[in-house]
Order: sequence, then C-alpha cells, then structure tokens
Amino acid sequence: MALECCAGIETAVVIDERSAAFVALGMAAQTAAPVAMTCTSGTAPLNYAPAMAEAYYRHLPLIAVTADRPARIIDCLDSQTIRQPGIFANFVKATVDIDCADTAEEMLRGAVAAAMTEPRGPVHVNVRIDDPIGALADCDPAAPLSVELPASPAEVSPLPDFGTARRVMVTVSCGRLSPQLDRALELMAARRDCIVVHDPTANCRLGAGRSVACPDLFFSTPPPVAPDLILSVGGAPLSSNMKRYLRSLPSLRHWSIAQPGRPDTYGALEHCLAGDPAAILSAIAAEMPQGDTGFATEWLSRAEAMDTAAACRIASGPFTALKATCSLIAAMPADTILHLSNGMTVRYAQYARAGRLAAVYCNRGVSGIDGCTSTAIGAAMATAAPVCLITGDMSAQYDMGALAIAGIPGNFRMAVLCNGGGNIFRHIGATRGLPCRERCLVADVRLPLADLCRGLGLAYFHADSAGSLDAAAADWLGADGPAVLQIDTDGEADASDYIKLSEYVNTQLDSNQGIQRHTL
Repeated sequence: MALECCAGIETAVVIDERSAAFVALGMAAQTAAPVAMTCTSGTAPLNYAPAMAEAYYRHLPLIAVTADRPARIIDCLDSQTIRQPGIFANFVKATVDIDCADTAEEMLRGAVAAAMTEPRGPVHVNVRIDDPIGALADCDPAAPLSVELPASPAEVSPLPDFGTARRVMVTVSCGRLSPQLDRALELMAARRDCIVVHDPTANCRLGAGRSVACPDLFFSTPPPVAPDLILSVGGAPLSSNMKRYLRSLPSLRHWSIAQPGRPDTYGALEHCLAGDPAAILSAIAAEMPQGDTGFATEWLSRAEAMDTAAACRIASGPFTALKATCSLIAAMPADTILHLSNGMTVRYAQYARAGRLAAVYCNRGVSGIDGCTSTAIGAAMATAAPVCLITGDMSAQYDMGALAIAGIPGNFRMAVLCNGGGNIFRHIGATRGLPCRERCLVADVRLPLADLCRGLGLAYFHADSAGSLDAAAADWLGADGPAVLQIDTDGEADASDYIKLSEYVNTQLDSNQGIQRHTL
C-alpha cells in the first residue's frame, strides 16, 4: 500500500516470490543500481532465498523488504507467521528488524548503505506491522532517504613482492561491464609475459587474438608452459578444466583482486588485494618486472589454432545444440544483451564469439538453474535494448512460471534447447556412466512450449535443423513482442559431439600439418 502511494517509485507485480526475486536480480544486474522487492509474511520470504544467495555471490544490491508481525505473535500459532529475522543470515550483508517507526529511517539508511558499499550485496529489511494492518497514515513520499557511502580509496596500496614470477595469468569471469577494467586488461595483455583468460560472462572487451576466450577447450589438455602467478578478477570461473589444471600446479601463486573474503580457488592463495580492480591491474602492469617474453606468444598461438580448428569442426559437423547456439548468437544484433542458463548453454557460448554483443550475463554466483528465465525478464524490464535468453529445457521447465508474469516486455526473446532434459549430465565424466543418469539426473522434462505460448499469448517459433533455424531465428528476432523459439536436437548426439570436439581439436594440434592448415 505504501509503495502504491508513492508516485515516484516504479513498481512491477510478480505473483510468485521466487520468480519476483530473480526478476529483481535481473534488474539489478542490468542497471547496477539497488532494486527492492517486498512481500507478505510467513513462507513468502523464504522464496527469496535462491535469488538472495545468487546476489550475494554476484555482489548485486538486492533489498528484501519482508512484512512481519509483532514479536509477541510469533510461535503462537497465528496465521502466516514464522521466525523471519535472520532467515538470510548466511548470504546477506546486513539484516535489520524494524518494529518502531522512530528508528526506521536510521535502520533503513544503514541497510541501503551496506547494499551499495563495495563489495555490493543483498540486505534484508524485516518490517513488523501491528494491528490494524489496513490503517493508513499521512507521510511525505517526496522526501528522499539520504544515504552516505564511504569514499573509495584514491590510491592503490603497495603491491606485494613479485618474487620470481615470470609468467602471469589473469583470469576474469562473471564481471560487470567496465571500460576502465578493459583498459587495465589491455595493459596486462600488452605484456608478453602475461596472458588474459576469460569466459563470456567476464564482459571484458579485448581485441581478437589478445586473450584466451574459450578456457574449457584451451585447458582440455595441459598447455606446454605453465603460469607461476595467477591474478583473479570477478566471480566464479566457468571452466572446470582450467580449475583442475591450475590446482595441479605445485608451485603456483595466486593473488585475488577485489574479491571479498579469501577465495582460495586454486589452493595457492597468497594475497588478497582490496580496492578497484582496474587501478590494481594498472599498477601491476606498470610495476611488475619483465618476465618470460615468450609466454603470451606461445599461449596465444595455441589458442588461435584451437579456436580455428573448433570453428571448422562446428561449421562442418552435424546439427547439435552447440551448433544451434553458435548460429543463434551469430544472428543476434550487436546491441543484444544475452542471458544464458546454467548447464551447457553458458559453456556452448564460449565457442560463439559472444563478446561482440552488448553484454553477456549468467547466474554464475551460485550456478543454479532456478531463476534463469525470471532474471532475463527482469533485465528486459530495465532496458529498451533487445534481451535474448538461451536456456535448456530443464532450466526452462524449472522456471516455467516466469512465462506467466504479467507484462513481459516486447524486447524479450527466449530460445530453448530441447534435447531431453539436463544434458550436462550426459557430458561430464562423473555422471555420464551412472545407471540412474537418465531417470534421476537428466530427468523427464515436460515442457509443452507451443501450448504454453498459445495459452499465454507469446509468439512461438520452432526449428529442428540448420536450415529451419536460420529462418526461424530471423522471424524470432523480428517478432512484434516477446517470443519463444524451440530448438530440437538429440541429447545423446549433443553430448557425444561435444566430447569429440575437444578430442578432434587436440588431435589437430598435435599434427603440424593440421595446425598449419587451420591457422591459415
């Protein structure tokens, strides 16, 4: 009621609280501004938990405002009451429990400041409302809440001793768009003793041939020369191949840059450098002694050969989910904001040159599949640019309620790779040989997309071959209003071809004739 009385606050109504929280997450990721969501008491706030956890590890400023009842009523069998304060304690920056109007403004100011102070993150504001619940009071909705944020440090702290570091690798993943960080990465990439490795979610914009942009493929076999110092920026790295390789190096050193806590991702953490990552990397580029000048040349040559061989194989190979993803991303306008679901789609995008698009997002904070569609819809609500989601059929079914959100904007597009369930479990070695794989992990997906779109008033398109995808993609992108594209492939063939891809590329890499042919 309070929000509806404030003309200056833009609101959206989403019935399902889990979906609503992910919509807010998408808005926060798109705008880099705080987004609040509010709900009733009882089990409703518990549905915010997945998005709050994602926001915590993505460093996004979500503000959960949950209605509650007075403390004297809790645990007295009163309707819609649970113990609400602290329900998000493990993944919020602050929790405030407001039961008195006299202290509300000060507590709210502290909560918003916590959400917006680097590293940003979610906060929980629990508001206890006593009878009569429907009473209204006069207020001044035009009076803004002033929040003071601590100033960022103007200078970079002294850097640690570089010691014997001669080959430096910068890893970037799950990042926000930042021209300043791009310039700092260019400085690092210009050094021949340094290599930058990133995946599509890094949102860094390095020139072609200046970095390793497909780490899953590059680290499918160990590179010939190992790095001795890792500088990590951003969130969780995507490539399990890269993590496995770096964790195997006995003398590796790791400096974490502007990452909260002590994320010892590779079992080699030495220093945590707090501050602005662009400023820190720029200082490192200027102060680091010259190392092995052949390191970057060797790695970049290997990456180019592997990328070229992979592109040739994908182009000439059968119609699979990987090929469909690459074709779809290639057809998207450059101003597209691409969202990817977890599982295989975000991994397929490594091969698709998604860096030419305006931005690429994926819920990699916790890497769940539970709100991928809602997140993309939230982003579409916060921008006029085209927003395209590529998702798998299991992820789409898991967040199927998002398609029922009222007012899905016309700039939203959703492509669903329908290949018979959670196809990642047919790929990874830990699960692909399990007897219970199909029933318990891949699972039986029931996703009647054509019927759903017909009932919900969404444009629907379908493709099951390379030729039909070209035509359907053009109609899908050009649709007047939100649209869904179903792409049917064979899951077993998808998994087999993806596994064979890296085997093929490494075979070509081992052959001087193959490397020469593909490099040309």
